Amino acid sequence: MKSLKKILALVLALVLALSVVACGKPADTPVVDEPATNDTPSTETEEVKEEEPYTITISVAAGTGVQEGWDAVAAGYEALHPNCDVIVDLKPGEGYGDWARTVAADYQAEGVPDILTINEIPGEYRDEGEVINWNEYMEDVNPYDPQGRIWKECFNYEAQSKSATDNSFDCLNLITVQVVWFYNIDMFEECGVEAPKTWDDLVAVCEALYAKGYQPISVEGDYDSFYAMRMGWLCRNYIDQTNRSDLLIFRSQPGDYTYDPDKDDKWEINYEDPYNDYGDYVTRNPVRQWAAIYDGTMSANTPGHKAMWDNFLKVFPKYAGGDAFYGCTDCMPAFYQGKAGMILNTGGFAVSFANDQKKLAAGGTIGEGEDAIEGAKQFRLGSFPMPSMTNESGKWGADEIFQSPARSIEVSNGFTGAFNKNAEQVKHVVDFMMYYSSSVGHSLFLEAAFAAGWVPAGNTLVYDCDYPDDVEAALSSMEFIGNGQNAIFARGLSDNPESTRAFYDLAIQLCKGEITSQQYVEKMAEQHMKYFNECLPASIAISDFANPANEPVGQDG
Repeated sequence: MKSLKKILALVLALVLALSVVACGKPADTPVVDEPATNDTPSTETEEVKEEEPYTITISVAAGTGVQEGWDAVAAGYEALHPNCDVIVDLKPGEGYGDWARTVAADYQAEGVPDILTINEIPGEYRDEGEVINWNEYMEDVNPYDPQGRIWKECFNYEAQSKSATDNSFDCLNLITVQVVWFYNIDMFEECGVEAPKTWDDLVAVCEALYAKGYQPISVEGDYDSFYAMRMGWLCRNYIDQTNRSDLLIFRSQPGDYTYDPDKDDKWEINYEDPYNDYGDYVTRNPVRQWAAIYDGTMSANTPGHKAMWDNFLKVFPKYAGGDAFYGCTDCMPAFYQGKAGMILNTGGFAVSFANDQKKLAAGGTIGEGEDAIEGAKQFRLGSFPMPSMTNESGKWGADEIFQSPARSIEVSNGFTGAFNKNAEQVKHVVDFMMYYSSSVGHSLFLEAAFAAGWVPAGNTLVYDCDYPDDVEAALSSMEFIGNGQNAIFARGLSDNPESTRAFYDLAIQLCKGEITSQQYVEKMAEQHMKYFNECLPASIAISDFANPANEPVGQDG
């Protein structure tokens, strides 16, 4: 990672560059005579007004290493702006939402901070212009970017969560949460296998590890796993490979209340592009979507859904502990003990694993008390993205069961926003946030936060930032492959609790061989319709299905 000295050197270079601009023309610059406007030379000189002192207050939620990270950014920014006092006043995570709602009610009062974790503020405040819409400034040049790029080109702009109606966003998210596979490099080398690229490759790796006496995969098999964790992640990811074309059914049509000609007139589906179906490029009509579910045009009973589970059954439960899979509630011990070769986790696990390896090297333990992992071993950690399920051709195709490459759960977080107090303060805050989201400012944050024990959720979205050497190896193999989490049919219909419980019961029956994959998808479609009325959003009524182009009247309409 870049050393702090190098980063501060770049900051000083920026200071010098700004000072040259402030001093005007160099001495050897030719002076061009201008015609006098009167015969009497003016003896007045224009007074140069110094910038008034100002304050920027940061009150995001606290956490390990967060204070140190923001302190480093504040120091770097103040070196460039001596008249600015950046106050880092973090608030405890517990109760943060209540505190944020309180200050939002009177956001222009004296003492209210500028920058905070904005997603904790209710929508009624954020929808009334009380917070800054970062998208208004994305085309402006970022003065702190060494390459002179506009702001949106300094970080992954596509990963930002924007409004589907006007593309605005008030949360600047600079960390990604991505679900990836992690593996024991030493075990893989012993067994003569490499990180898989397709699901068939994954099955082959499992066979090789199993033959050597290892448990290939450690994944929990309880309800929580199927509902909200690892098994649920897999279901949401891989059904996406089979139903990307469903968007053609409920994309906005000309004349729809949701239609945006700037996007929809030129959009065409591209199965190879992992971002093609994002709201940045195409709009959706939810009335058309729910109408298609209601009349059976869209359903869980598809050849693709069946093929997905046929592939799952090649791995689960045999290569995830056999019968012990169903009783597993914590997958980590087997992985740390070197008994299992692969796990699923979010990208930040690379950092926590590196920290744990340091503890082991120093004679410490992983976890404390009842949570301590006995017999944890030291080994190298690798990662690979979701291996794609493929058709008989070994690829995917628009007219085949698996239509597109696998994506993952890949969302951004951080949720850094700011109150829209007044024009002058907004100018200062936007400038500071440009610094924070540049490679210069964000590298300061990363180095200081990492040194203080910070464990991020995943990769940074800011371009040209480096990592400590001990996490670089694992993080460097992570690639952005798009967010494909599809919850509408993957588990319970629209994650309705009763429907999700029915999904879990059916999935366990399938894994135990009590029903076939065809029976599974048929029963899933039946239970989805059973809970349809409970899942239908209150803003949509079944009567709206007759005229899907019109804005829905809702169930109370």
